[in-house]
Amino acid sequence: MKKHLLLLIFPAISLFLFVSGYWLFSDWIKLAISGETADARIEAILFDRDQSEQNSSLLYRLEHEIVMTRASGDLLKLTALNNQITAITEDGRALDLSEGLIAAVGGNEVFANDLQQLVSSAKDRTQWFMLRQSRIEDDTRFVRLEKVEFAYLANGPTESLALFELDENDVVRPTSAGDGISMQTVTTQAIFSSEDVEALAERKGDFMEGFTIFLDEKPMEENKREFYIFNDPYSTIQYPIFVFEHQDSKYAILSDLGKHGDPFLAFPYYADAGALFYEDQPTKAILIGEIVAPEPGEKYLNWFSKISEIVMTRWIYPGMFFICALLAMLVGGIFASFLLFPVKKLPPVPEDDKTEEVAEK
Repeated sequence: MKKHLLLLIFPAISLFLFVSGYWLFSDWIKLAISGETADARIEAILFDRDQSEQNSSLLYRLEHEIVMTRASGDLLKLTALNNQITAITEDGRALDLSEGLIAAVGGNEVFANDLQQLVSSAKDRTQWFMLRQSRIEDDTRFVRLEKVEFAYLANGPTESLALFELDENDVVRPTSAGDGISMQTVTTQAIFSSEDVEALAERKGDFMEGFTIFLDEKPMEENKREFYIFNDPYSTIQYPIFVFEHQDSKYAILSDLGKHGDPFLAFPYYADAGALFYEDQPTKAILIGEIVAPEPGEKYLNWFSKISEIVMTRWIYPGMFFICALLAMLVGGIFASFLLFPVKKLPPVPEDDKTEEVAEK
């Protein structure tokens, strides 16, 4: 009787985990089953800092200007708005971006991906780019890169910045300019160079030759000597704000997903994403990632990291409950099979046979 009662332990654990997981995450599960989906885009980021200091920020516009110098002296200039390259000039000649960035650079997928990453990534990506360029022996290599970034912000208390709307140009802005909110601009300039070999050796291989960051023309604290999105300490939480359209109306929603320090790989600023919502409640939409094939020139490890983050950030918690419930059910089934279908014991070997075996050995 006790053996039969023990068989109920693991099924009971499995049932408890199933019920608990469904009870805790029923909203997500119901939404995933019966909700509507729509294409979305990350249009802004809320930087949630120490609320007692009222210094949180809402990033709603990002501009970049990059000037790259080859060993031959030729220049390549590009400008970008919200991490999207809008113009490229090579040695004074404007490149045609009407058919895409890859076509504009002569079909070179790797170089096109490098240019996009130089705009949207942290300084480490630029360091790697300059390192690869330093190994090229002809005059086409880039020996100097200057990047200037303009981050347009609304600064103030987190609770005030969390109230926002779309203006007439579909730009995310705080609902009220009052309540301690101020509009400011952070300008970051970084120079990377391999022209002076001796100076590069003194910097121990650090290609960053100069770095300055200003808040409305006043020097700003350099937390990491990084561009604005990557310059905050780990204590800062970044919340994406996504915009989607439903029934001829546009909605701007603050995501419930936040990440400490750096932005999401899966939900970078001004990237495509997805919205999941009930048709009659679009204002309660949640942010979901889109699992797509790697972009041209993108490394598979980076693509795999994005896919992992899409799955882990949204579905890891309910998934843990249900996976553990399945494991408990599996273990219970194995134990039940031992009791219901016991292994037949072999008959004992007669003593005479044991004596003969010993003698033979």
